[in-house]
Amino acid sequence: MKKKSSYNYNVLSNVTGRKSFGSRTPDSLSEVKRRALIKAAIIPFVLVIIFCISIIVGSCQKEDTQKPQNVEKETSVAQQPKEKAKQPEKKKEPQGVDLVNPVRPAPEKFTRNSKMPNKQEREVCGEIIPSKFSAGRDLIYVTDSRVWWESDNDGENDDECDHTMHRAMEIPFRRLVNLVQAQTDLQLRVQETYRPEGVHSQKSLHKEGRALDITLGYKNGEKLKTAEEMRANYELLCKLAWQAGFDWVFYEYGSGTGPHVHASVNANRPYLTKNK
Repeated sequence: MKKKSSYNYNVLSNVTGRKSFGSRTPDSLSEVKRRALIKAAIIPFVLVIIFCISIIVGSCQKEDTQKPQNVEKETSVAQQPKEKAKQPEKKKEPQGVDLVNPVRPAPEKFTRNSKMPNKQEREVCGEIIPSKFSAGRDLIYVTDSRVWWESDNDGENDDECDHTMHRAMEIPFRRLVNLVQAQTDLQLRVQETYRPEGVHSQKSLHKEGRALDITLGYKNGEKLKTAEEMRANYELLCKLAWQAGFDWVFYEYGSGTGPHVHASVNANRPYLTKNK
């Protein structure tokens, strides 16, 4: 049996003209080696490509996760001005305004029916000009618990408001309240301010709230009782009104209105309260 197998193999070898090396020929072995080398070269290249792709994908995902945070920050920054705009603006007093100390020296005397300066009121404070006056823009409401306001004590049937005055009046008025409190034991009484209608003449500065009529009284609300008290204290009030910075002060002693101090201002004065 062995000789027969050997014979058949030799015959086959002679026919093909090739030598046998087991079950494979030399050509087939070289092909296998070539393919193995190709695979060995391709595999690292593919791994490198996969690694690069994974890095690129990872960086893209990281950017995607960071974008919402940036959007939130940008949104919050954009909303900040809107939130600030909703907050009401605080009113600020003009810098350098002294509401406590006199702005002028006191005159030596201030007798009945005298005025300071010794000019007509319209020369100092200007005439009323209806076209330039706006009640909504120029009038303000002023109050102070140290002051006796006549309109607060006239009863429910009286619709006048002595708290209403031109905004140019506020600085000298508030300064006057402080001076009266500091230099007297009496109380400032406000009897007339803004009166669009009534007893005042058509040219009166009361029509624009740029004039007020004031007196002094006791702190319990009572008026001064004697003529001597009124004469001395109203003269003092005239001096204090002049020191407080009113542009025109008049010690009015009429028979119809009774003794009082009339003080007025020019509309172009600085404002403590600025209406919109």
